[in-house]
Order: sequence, then structure tokens, then C-alpha cells
Amino acid sequence: GGQMQWTSLKLKGASSNELYLACGTTGESSVCQPTDSRGATYTENCLAGITGKITYTWDYTLCRYLKTDTCSSKKRCLTKIAYCGGNSVAHTCPEGSGGVTENPLHNCSYYQVSNHTDGFMYSARLPYEVYKNYGMISETGCTPGTECNTCEPGKKYIQTYSARAQGCKSVSAEGDCKTLYLVPYALCGEMADCSEGTVQACSSWKDTTASGPSPFLPGEVLVP
Repeated sequence: GGQMQWTSLKLKGASSNELYLACGTTGESSVCQPTDSRGATYTENCLAGITGKITYTWDYTLCRYLKTDTCSSKKRCLTKIAYCGGNSVAHTCPEGSGGVTENPLHNCSYYQVSNHTDGFMYSARLPYEVYKNYGMISETGCTPGTECNTCEPGKKYIQTYSARAQGCKSVSAEGDCKTLYLVPYALCGEMADCSEGTVQACSSWKDTTASGPSPFLPGEVLVP
């Protein structure tokens, strides 16, 4: 159009804008602008069955998108019942609990620091203050040891509201007792192989303090 003007442009490979004599109205420079209609930053899903996201960020210096992704080939799984939860609930001592011949109770530490069960372990329904900390496996529609996209990462799941229990006295004074509950549970998390791990017996309080239960520790669960 016969018009020329000095225009500040940033050309490809340049570190900053410079003045150039340009013909016509240049408006904003199209050099080093995002080339995708979704803008300077956008995300895409990973391949089907893989958790995570792929993020593309436009680099104005390199004039191209930089790709980062958190795609993981691990699956969200409900583990085999590979953990043993130890729960204690305080209550009033039952009548006769201090006697030798009628329902004698050991001190709680007798069970907590050893492998003793002494045949007194019985099946009991879990109280609310215990089972409120767990989800039900049946609610997920999954089977322990299989892939489960409906479970909540990091959450513990139980098979039933019943568990092995043991009454004990926390101190020698009458009226101060506890019930110890051994709760086997599955854990929701990401694994390469959902069938990994072994099932713990969960038959004594000592099982609750085992180091490094398979297949991973609760604190190591990867949340998508």
C-alpha cells in the first residue's frame, strides 16, 4: 500500500524484540506465536487404560511446544487383602473380668508386644468407631487382587463388618478395659500388576506391626 513503518518484532531465534522497517500494517507479529488453536498451554489424555495427563506448553524462545506427561502404565488396583489393621476401643470392663476363673483378662500389652492369642480370639462385629475408617469391598464391585477403577486411591476396604477381637485390661484398675480388633483390609492404589502381594494371616496383634507388607506401604500409594 506504499506505507512503511518501524515495527518492533521478535523473529525466530531472537532473544528479544528488535526494530524493523516493515511494509504496511503488521499488527501483532505472528512470529513465535502458539500454532495450536487451544492456546499456549493445553492438555491431552494418555492412551486408554493409562492414568495421567500430557501437557503441551508453548516456548516463545524455541518457537515450539514442549511436552511433559505424567502418563503411567500402572493400573489402579484393589490389592489382595495384604494388610492387617490394628484397632483398639476403650470401654468399661465386663463383670468378672478381674477374676481368675471367670473371664480373666490379660494386660493389653501382653497381646500388643507379642504373638499371643491364647485361644481367646473371637469373632465380633466391628463398632462404628472402627469401621467408619474403611470402605466396603462390595461397594467397589471389584475383587481384591484385580484392577479397580471405582476404588479411591489410598483408601482401605474391608470384606465384612466382622473381625477377630480380644478383650484386655489397659491397666490393673477395674473399669479400664479395651477390645483389640484385627481387621484384614485391601488397599486401593496404583500397581504394575494387581495380582502382586501375599495375604497376611491377621491372627495376632503382632501382624499389625509387620514391616513392609506386600505389595506396597500405604504411604507409597501413587494418587493420579
